[in-house]
Amino acid sequence: MGWLFNRNKKLIDEDIGKTEEALREISAKNMALEIVVSFVANAFSKTTFKFKGENAQQRLYFLNNSPNINQSGQSFLQEFAETLIHNGEAVIFEKDDQFFVADSFYREENITGDIFKGITKGDWSSPTDLIRDEVLYFKYKNKRLESFVDKLWSEYGTILSRLLANQKTANQIRATFELKTKKNAIDDKETQIAIKKFVGSIVSKIRKEDVVVIPTSPENKYSEVGSSGSGNSKKGISYLDQVDSLKKMYVDDVSSILNIPRGLILGDKADNDKNYNLFIETVVEYFQNLFVSELNKTLTPEEYQKGMKYSANSVRYRDIFELATNFDKLISSGAFNRNELREESGYDPIEGGDQFLITKNYMTFTERNEEDNVGT
Repeated sequence: MGWLFNRNKKLIDEDIGKTEEALREISAKNMALEIVVSFVANAFSKTTFKFKGENAQQRLYFLNNSPNINQSGQSFLQEFAETLIHNGEAVIFEKDDQFFVADSFYREENITGDIFKGITKGDWSSPTDLIRDEVLYFKYKNKRLESFVDKLWSEYGTILSRLLANQKTANQIRATFELKTKKNAIDDKETQIAIKKFVGSIVSKIRKEDVVVIPTSPENKYSEVGSSGSGNSKKGISYLDQVDSLKKMYVDDVSSILNIPRGLILGDKADNDKNYNLFIETVVEYFQNLFVSELNKTLTPEEYQKGMKYSANSVRYRDIFELATNFDKLISSGAFNRNELREESGYDPIEGGDQFLITKNYMTFTERNEEDNVGT
């Protein structure tokens, strides 16, 4: 009869092993998600915004320098990006001439203008609803990421149920014994019913009680059984090593979901320059354009007609010395002026830089015309 209880121990240990494996998977997935999201947010936070029009310095102070009393421009943008990627949407609202990223809110869609209710930031809750024109609202749709996060939360629920179930059996004292029976007694229906009833009562006690004692007689063999799990520690593989190995795999998976080149975050640094610029172009500049588009939405028709607009400097790495020859050709051909190329490179305009130059000597159009007139 001892085989019945030994089998029960094996099943319990297998369940503990599955729980440990699920814990490793969840830990690795969560770490990978946080690593990748932080990587994107950190790159986006290096953005510097620009404004063409009146009161540029005043407008840009809040974006680039100090949105609120608690945050710098960079930490504010990092929080925004993390919130947007994690939640799929984000709201920036104004309070006392300061700007904050909402911790939570509810958007009520309306054809005449969405209404934002229940806006919170820390312990503070907005006493009033805000209309669409009073907030900056951003939406990021990534179904693959949503599926990944939803599955992660589902796994959290499953593992929590397992942990609660295993808690009662984790450190129990269990006993097994052999029941002396006649050779053919095990095939008897009454004996089978009695055994089943007995096993059921023992299993019930194991689930409910911390210490379980199984009664025996002098004819029965008794032995105590531990409740050690069936993890991989016996194989010399630590829990942290397993999580780290899984984490690297899931970092690649989450990177792919966010269109980040595989290997950029944890890969070989030799190829990172090319991959980094590709990442900036396909991921970071997408979020920059999203942010700039919402900023430009705040402009009035009159301001828009005057040519006022927001823009963002690319954080893409550019070696201006490698680009010097190409810049020379673009300027000397008259295709672009110096300020246009400075803006493309992330530099501020200079006085006189809007003037177009031609020829190898960088003559102005006016000087060239005067020279031509003298020649005739």
